[in-house]
Amino acid sequence: MRIFAVGDIHQARNIEAIEEAIDDLKPDLSVFLGDYFDGRDSIAAEVGRTAEWLKAGLHMPRRVHLWGNHDLPYAFPCVAPCTGFRGDNAATVRWILNSQEWSTLSLWHATNGWLFSHAGLSQHHAPSLLEATAPLCSWLECGSKVAWTKLTRKEPHWILARGRSRGGDTNAGGLLWCDFDEEFVPIPGLNQVFGHTPAAFGHSPHVRLRVGDSSCNWCIDTSSTEGVHVALLLHGSDTSVITI
Repeated sequence: MRIFAVGDIHQARNIEAIEEAIDDLKPDLSVFLGDYFDGRDSIAAEVGRTAEWLKAGLHMPRRVHLWGNHDLPYAFPCVAPCTGFRGDNAATVRWILNSQEWSTLSLWHATNGWLFSHAGLSQHHAPSLLEATAPLCSWLECGSKVAWTKLTRKEPHWILARGRSRGGDTNAGGLLWCDFDEEFVPIPGLNQVFGHTPAAFGHSPHVRLRVGDSSCNWCIDTSSTEGVHVALLLHGSDTSVITI
C-alpha cells in the first residue's frame, strides 16, 4: 500500500497543489492529519473555501481525515477555541459542514505498521504497550470512546489533554496536543506520522524525523502563509518526502 500523508492544512492557499499531487501520485490511501482551520489568513473566503474542500474530501474514497486540536471548536461549541478562532468563521464552517460529516473524522488511524494522528502518541500515555498487554488498536479504540464521552461532559481525558508546554497540566499532551519538541517520547517498535508542531521559528518549514528504539517518528507540520510545503509518501519500508 502506498500512503500519502499530509500535515496541517490551516486554510492552505495551495489546496489545489495538494490535490494535484494526489492525482499525480495516485496513492492507495491519503491521510490528512488535521488542523484544517485557524490559518494565518482567517478571512471568511479562505475559511469557506477550506470547509468546502474538506466537505468534498470527506465523501471521497481512499481518504482518511483526522481531527486536529484547531478543528474541535468548530464542531463542538463547548470546546475552548485555539489561537486564530473567530466566531464568524465558526458560523461559516458550521453552515457548510454538518454533524454527520464531522463524525467521519477520526482521532487516529493505524495501517501498514504506521500510526497516524494529529500530534503523536507519546510514551507518557502508553506504558502498557511496552509490555504488550493490550493491542494498540483495541487500546486506542477504547480510549477514543471514553474521550468523546468525556468531551460532551466537559471532563478531561488524556487523548484531548494539553501538555504543560502548551498550557496544560500533564507531562505530555494527548493525540491532539503533544508537542514534538518538548513532550514527545517515542514508543519502542511503534512507527508514527503526525503534525501539530511546526519547525522552530525562523526556519523554513520542513519535515523532521526522530528515530527511537525500533521506531521512526515523522513530524510533518510544514504549513505557512503560502500553504503546505511537503508531504510524505510511505510505501512499505520506503519513505519519500514529496514537495508540494
